[in-house]
Formats: sequence, structure tokens, C-alpha cells
Amino acid sequence: MLILVYARMLISMQVRKDMEQEISKEDFYKQGEELFGKDFKNWAFCCSSCGFKQSQASIVEIMRKDGFHLSKRYGKITLANIQELKPRIESECLAPECDYAAYGLIPSTFCTYGGMQVGNSFVFKFAVEVKS
Repeated sequence: MLILVYARMLISMQVRKDMEQEISKEDFYKQGEELFGKDFKNWAFCCSSCGFKQSQASIVEIMRKDGFHLSKRYGKITLANIQELKPRIESECLAPECDYAAYGLIPSTFCTYGGMQVGNSFVFKFAVEVKS
């Protein structure tokens, strides 16, 4: 049984490795600025699991409009508690039905399914296609 679990993990690791992208910090920041400008609040990321697109600005806009943002990961996020929670927009999904994290439970390339590895950090891909 343990061998079967290990074999599945190895296959999954290879599939996921083929789908992820490794990028330098410099290139990551360059692409982000080209797509969204210098203000990180406007940088939009797409959850690798559910496809939810989010930026700091979009989440704050929802909170201003509705008074809160409902997130599976954090529950009710308000303007008053967002500083305490400090969600990582670039690597934690804040969708109401998803709580996926780009870095998974253990920071390793196994847990970066469909995301980007920037140095030692794992992040979601940008919410728009980056032209190479």
C-alpha cells in the first residue's frame, strides 16, 4: 500500500513539475510591472486550483462595497481585520469556495501545481497571459 502511494506521488510530482514555471525574482517583478504597473496592489493573480482572479485592490473593492469579503481560508475579511490576517494575495486563494495555497502544506516543488516558483517562494501565475 505504501509503495502504491509513493508511486502515485512520484507520478503526480512529474506531472506538476511539467506544468509549473520557474522564474527569477527580477523577471517576476519585471513581468508584474509590465502587466499591472508598479503598484503591487493592482497585480492580479489566478488561483491554480479554482481559477479565482484576485488582487489586493479587487479584494479591498469588494470589502468597501459589501463591508466584507467571504473567504474559505480566512472567513469574513473586513477592512478592520485584513492587516491582522495579512493574506498573501500572490499565493493564497481568497475565494469563498476555495482555500488553495500555491505553497501547499509543505514548501516544495510538489506543491506548486500550476504556479510559479520565484526564488524559494511559490506563487500563482498572473491573471493574464504573459507574452514571452
